Order: sequence, then C-alpha cells, then structure tokens
Amino acid sequence: MLSDVIARLAAKVPAFSGRVSGAAGHAEAMEHAPPLSRLPMAFVVPLADAAEPNTRIGEVCQRLHVHFGVVLVVGPAQADALGGPQAVAIEGLRIAVRTALLGWQPSWAETPITATQGQYLGLLNQALWWGDAFTFTITLRGTP
Repeated sequence: MLSDVIARLAAKVPAFSGRVSGAAGHAEAMEHAPPLSRLPMAFVVPLADAAEPNTRIGEVCQRLHVHFGVVLVVGPAQADALGGPQAVAIEGLRIAVRTALLGWQPSWAETPITATQGQYLGLLNQALWWGDAFTFTITLRGTP
C-alpha cells in the first residue's frame, strides 16, 4: 500500500527529483546522514494502525485505520534557493506533499487520504527533518 504513496509523491512532487523512499531508506538516512547535495528527499513510513471491532459472526470484517508518515528532509541549499530559512523551504515541500496526497483515494482504500498532524523532528548534518502524518481506511476480511 505505502509503495503506491511513494510512487505518487515521486511523480507529483518534482522537487524530490525521485528521491522518495520507504522505511528502509529512512533508517539508512538516520544512520548515515545523506549528503546535502541529495536533498530534499522524503521517506514514507508506517506509523500505526487501529482496528474497529469485528462486525460479523462467523467471519472477520473490520475497518482498519492506517496511519503513515511522510518525513521531509531539506538542506541549507534549498532554503537559499527560496530566499529564506529552512523553515520556509520545508513549508513549500509540505504544501506540495499535501497537494499530492490529500483527497487522493487509492483503489485499495475505502477513504481518501487525510492529514492528522505535523511535527518538527530535528536537525541532522545541517538538514531540517519534519514529519507529517496522514491516514486512510481499509477493510480486513477473513473466514475461519
């Protein structure tokens, strides 16, 4: 599921120049800070999910609310290009990500993607890290 979100961001946000990856890429970037020349970049990571109670007898039918994050990383060069601090550059990327995702309903989702919150994650190797959280709902089905 999240691979579709990665593909959409790579296609719809030209500023990333295709530099959008998943949780493994995020872990690598946290361990070995990416070169500033490779920024900006984004990582789509699972955050949590929450299931509603089963609605059927003799089978399973549950709505699952899936929460995922988009971690944005912007360096000083992107801020200079926009003529402001990194906070200005990150806001432009946040708007582009929200434009690409909000209201989009992938074929496998029951609801469109919506935003839930955003949060400053810190500075690493002169790069500003920011996380935005989103959610969508799917249905889990199963029979014994």
